[in-house]
Amino acid sequence: MDTIRIPKVADVQIYRPVKGAQTRGSGTLHLTAHHLIYTYSAPSAIQPESGANPDEMWVPYPLINHLSRPPQTLQGLSPLSFRTRTFEAFVLYFAKDSDALQVFDTVRELTVVGKSALNRAIEHLDPF
Repeated sequence: MDTIRIPKVADVQIYRPVKGAQTRGSGTLHLTAHHLIYTYSAPSAIQPESGANPDEMWVPYPLINHLSRPPQTLQGLSPLSFRTRTFEAFVLYFAKDSDALQVFDTVRELTVVGKSALNRAIEHLDPF
């Protein structure tokens, strides 16, 4: 797909202010046509009661409510801040600013409902 500028980014750090889940970690970010997938590089000791894999975080693009690009940190990392419609929040930190910009543009194009760069109308979006 042409809107996915960078399908995979390695060595991405994450911060999730969620009780009971991994709050900090590093891993790999995968961008697909319908989901943003973050895979932790180190397996966690947390075993959920459901059959879900705690070492992955899947976020469908329609679930993303707010995406912002704050300034670089003092360590030189480029953050992207996400908020979802289910009131979850997480921040991804990239070592290279170009990777953060490409991920930002890709997620922005895949999240926007209505006409985008590919002139996709709402009738052409998948229902699930």
